[in-house]
Amino acid sequence: HMSPEAPLPLLMTVSLVTYQSDPDQVTDTLNSLLASTLPIKIVIVDNSEDDTYFSRLKQHPEVDYIQSPRNGGFGYG
Repeated sequence: HMSPEAPLPLLMTVSLVTYQSDPDQVTDTLNSLLASTLPIKIVIVDNSEDDTYFSRLKQHPEVDYIQSPRNGGFGYG
């Protein structure tokens, strides 16, 4: 006889794909997502921005970052 287990909580993943995006706008979006009370996982995909831009975004250790070597468009990232 198996005991009933509590259902797993839902987790929504939000992907932000950036390429020549306004850093302030991306930061504002990221801060809004981080302030959410929903259980979310945030992934930022950088489609070949410069290192300074990407370093600015990496200030949040709770966010996963993927730095692409080239801009392959939204489908590639």
